[in-house]
Amino acid sequence: VPRFDPFGHASWKVQLQPVRGAVEIGTVPATEGVMFELGGTTVTTGPDGRAQALVSDLNNVQQKLQLGSTAAGPMTVSLLRVTKLKPGALNHRRLIAALEVRRNVTLKFVDPLGGSVPASHIQQVNLSGGGPMITLMGQQILNPVSLPEAIATEVAGRWSTRAITWSVSAVRFDGGEAVFAGKQRYSPAAATVWNVALSVFRVRVIVRDALFGSGVGSHVWVTRSDGSGFPLRVGSATAAVVPTMVRGLYDLRVDAAVFGKHTKVLVSRNDVVEVRVVTPLDVALIALSVLLF
Repeated sequence: VPRFDPFGHASWKVQLQPVRGAVEIGTVPATEGVMFELGGTTVTTGPDGRAQALVSDLNNVQQKLQLGSTAAGPMTVSLLRVTKLKPGALNHRRLIAALEVRRNVTLKFVDPLGGSVPASHIQQVNLSGGGPMITLMGQQILNPVSLPEAIATEVAGRWSTRAITWSVSAVRFDGGEAVFAGKQRYSPAAATVWNVALSVFRVRVIVRDALFGSGVGSHVWVTRSDGSGFPLRVGSATAAVVPTMVRGLYDLRVDAAVFGKHTKVLVSRNDVVEVRVVTPLDVALIALSVLLF
């Protein structure tokens, strides 16, 4: 037994002897397939999120517990903290491994009728959950995104599981806002494919003569609220169809018009937009009528 002289040294070095025993590991949230490394031994949790390991030394076992892999079946896990509980028996230790559990989620985009919407038109998606907002852009929108589905939380010395619900706070589609913030909510544990409903609509554009009501063929330039735009070709007998127009106010410029060249259109549903214009032929006929009169 080592002896110490309190007058000789202010600090005493105590050497602990190895103590062989069993360690019981419990995960919060209870997660199957989590691999741990402890004292040269590798163990994996079962369906109840628990595992047992025999180790050659129980001293400081709390500091020795590490993840053997971040993969746990379809999930990924992060080790936040290890807490030691009171031992259940001699040469026995109980540990709680607090985890953050994440799952891959794929975003699909649909119109109000459930039809598929091309993600190539989407510039940005914002997701809000239990922490900082996640912003997806470009290829990130097309690829699966890893999102926390549950996290261990300590309250008054006891560990519990906090499930995380996510909401779509913004979707930037062709320069416009395509969702109402926070209205659509999802849980990664409930579904790994999220159908995000966008306020995009199918619009048919027709140009008609103001005097005779007949169809007019023309190029039409559509300007969005952010200043960007795109061209349409409207036939005299056929309408131009835009399959995905995000809700908002648009300006339509009709090249064939002399008067009524610009028309404001509010898109908020699947609709037919009929633009009445005065054409050069109308002007000629009006001028001829005036002369005859």
